[in-house]
Amino acid sequence: MYNSPPDLLHCFCEEMIKSVPLSTLYIIDAISKYDGKDHNFSQNAGLFDMSLRQFPVIPDNIPHLRLCKFNKGLIKIAQSKTTKEKSYATGSGGKFGSSIYLDALFQSRLAVSTLNLYHI
Repeated sequence: MYNSPPDLLHCFCEEMIKSVPLSTLYIIDAISKYDGKDHNFSQNAGLFDMSLRQFPVIPDNIPHLRLCKFNKGLIKIAQSKTTKEKSYATGSGGKFGSSIYLDALFQSRLAVSTLNLYHI
């Protein structure tokens, strides 16, 4: 069993689900460091993490997701990486297991859409 090649379909989907939240974190981190004259984006990272900490209970009609609370937020993953590490197509993400990334993807989508981070 251990000498067989990996299932490419599952590996591909796993990396897609893993790279989308990581890319979102990198973008929010970069935007929060932007020092523009017209807009102040410095609060974006903190607001994103705050909305993850306050995420409500997962509805019963979504049985394939479980509630994974990110009490410390997720932005620390992006802030701990170097520019070179951020440019990699794949990589580690804060010592979370692969199954956690589906929860992170779902919660990040709602956190970004409910906060309207771009007009703060």
